[in-house]
Amino acid sequence: MDNNTRTRLLAKGNSKIRSAEFRYSWSQLLDAGFLPYYSLNTSAHIPVGDKFSFSASWLREHFEPLFSRVSPYSTEAATAGMSWKKWKMDYTYRKDYDWVDADSAFISYSRKHDLALSFDQSFFKDRIKWDASASYRFDQRKEMNNHYILSGSRMGFQFREIGLSGNLKANINRTSETKREAVFIFVDDGLGNYRLDDHGQYVPDDMGNFILRSELTNERQDQYITKFGSSLNWKKDLKNIRIQFSHNGSSDLRTPYLHFYLPVNVDDPDTGIYYNNKRFKHELRLGGLDGNRQLTVLLENIRGQNFQTAYNEHVHARTARWIKYRIKPDKLIVDLYYKYNSREQHRMPLNSYRVHTSSHGGGVDTEYLFSRKLRLSAEGKYEYIQTEFRDTFITHRISVKTQCTWYRVSGERFFFSGGLDRVISAYTGSLPYETADGLPVGWSWAGTTRYEKSINQYISVAAFFQFRKRAEQRSIVTANVEVKAYF
Repeated sequence: MDNNTRTRLLAKGNSKIRSAEFRYSWSQLLDAGFLPYYSLNTSAHIPVGDKFSFSASWLREHFEPLFSRVSPYSTEAATAGMSWKKWKMDYTYRKDYDWVDADSAFISYSRKHDLALSFDQSFFKDRIKWDASASYRFDQRKEMNNHYILSGSRMGFQFREIGLSGNLKANINRTSETKREAVFIFVDDGLGNYRLDDHGQYVPDDMGNFILRSELTNERQDQYITKFGSSLNWKKDLKNIRIQFSHNGSSDLRTPYLHFYLPVNVDDPDTGIYYNNKRFKHELRLGGLDGNRQLTVLLENIRGQNFQTAYNEHVHARTARWIKYRIKPDKLIVDLYYKYNSREQHRMPLNSYRVHTSSHGGGVDTEYLFSRKLRLSAEGKYEYIQTEFRDTFITHRISVKTQCTWYRVSGERFFFSGGLDRVISAYTGSLPYETADGLPVGWSWAGTTRYEKSINQYISVAAFFQFRKRAEQRSIVTANVEVKAYF
């Protein structure tokens, strides 16, 4: 059925009876008839006075695996609630279904009863806004019944007098997902997103010969998802200097039991943790009020592990330090920068593949705006890379890249990019991907050209050409032409 053309029927609307509002939406896939691939949703909102209201909704989604890349999914849910001022209470009944195998049908595996209380409040003349929710869940299953307490909260603040703003977020949820396993499928050269390197690892490659498919298994995975996030922005203009500082942090933890925080141990990862990712980024900018000169200092730390997908489990860590000085004389933008990167990649089984790299480098990145329609950019950089992989060795990498974008007339775009890399290393074997982003020792060059044109508001045409040659490897050339029509 994958090669057939199908039609999707969509219908939605709303109506008002005095102050009461009713909405509906329906999506149905058609072939020779109605296919088991549809979604139905209705809702109602009935105010009672200025401060009180009732609400109700019903949802039914049913998606059988008609396509190879679509996961089966089926659920139905009914919600009824009421609100008073900034407070709201909801009761939701939800029935979830499971698709056991290819010749199966949906079988109910869970009935959930959720009772939720939420509020949305403002403080200090709307400088601080806080919305939060807490819910009790009663999960009925054949094996056993379970009780959970779930919550979510977001607090945002903005003090314009001192140029300070930001937010804090927290969320605890309980979900059930079908386990997946990674399957790499062989395709022709240049048509994939991965390749199999000499170390037996599937590594990213935009002109590779493998594509990654995440296939469903027959097992379900119940998990707690605990997420925290924070952001902070501060801006201050002094007499001749503008100071800007930003912070972003996030934590995403998925475990079979409730945990608020667990560290990522790169040396000895806890395989009982399904997913764990920690990210912190700090950026300081100092510049003139006219924006023609700016100094940027960036610090970033990322640590994570992903054991959710079988045959693609890995642990990673990265530390980045970046100092950049920007000059903007007239139509020219010049960036002078220094970068330090420390990177760790660890794949399962434990100690089967582990690479650590640390690099120092600098470069120049320029962009010239000839007009609103034509811009040209060029970058040159050098990196000194130390790699620990079976042995410790040094690698030098020199890169030159250029890009050109030209909007000849409205609706027509021409794009070109080209790059030349030189990798020098005394390592006698094949370099691990992490050393030079998959480049081998020697010269590598690549080029891409794309032309796009809109014939009218319904039809567009695009042509794409890509070429790559890496060291002693054979060259790869891909080209395609596509026509898009919107109905």
